[in-house]
Amino acid sequence: MNAAELEHEDPRTGRAASVNRGPDPRLLVIGVVAALVAAGVILQAGLLVLHPVAAGSRLNVIGETRECVDRITQPPTSAGCIEINYAPGGTVGIVFNVRNNGLLPMTLTRFEALGTNGAPLYELHSAISRPGAGLGSSNFAEFRPVSVPAGGEAAVALVGSFGSCEAVRHTWQPGTYGGFSTVAVNVEWGLLGIDHYVELPAEVHLRAPDAGQCP
Repeated sequence: MNAAELEHEDPRTGRAASVNRGPDPRLLVIGVVAALVAAGVILQAGLLVLHPVAAGSRLNVIGETRECVDRITQPPTSAGCIEINYAPGGTVGIVFNVRNNGLLPMTLTRFEALGTNGAPLYELHSAISRPGAGLGSSNFAEFRPVSVPAGGEAAVALVGSFGSCEAVRHTWQPGTYGGFSTVAVNVEWGLLGIDHYVELPAEVHLRAPDAGQCP
């Protein structure tokens, strides 16, 4: 006999009989709670997938620039193009805004450039700009999650350095470059997170040494 049955004596036979009392109320409560949790997870997942994330209008470059000769993507996916000159061991990077076009706040947990493998020509790391700081190498801090309100923007950076002439001269030929135009941004809302692919306002090139620069 299970918990949903109640035993009593049948007056006609004098034998024990059982009466079904229906579903256990505790099981009903557990089922309702499980359904609500599942609905919440599905709602969060839908909001994350559909949450509109985009690059803002700001794009500042750390390093000396020149006019781009060609483009990484054909046809180009970004409106502009920025080319950064090689400087042995010099600081290089970009600062850009990520915009939250959604109706709810979100948290940026990490991001990375998608494009050419730059090693050993350059190495970039996620960072945030110190309040009121300029574009010097000491004005950035290690990236930490950033909360972005609905309709707001957050300034983030990819900052690092060019490799030395010794590391670069035999692996990158003059006239070549590495670069990217897309950044993968991980966004969290509630307990879930997902990567969004954000197109920068301009394609970014990091040039190899010019002929004679690293003899």
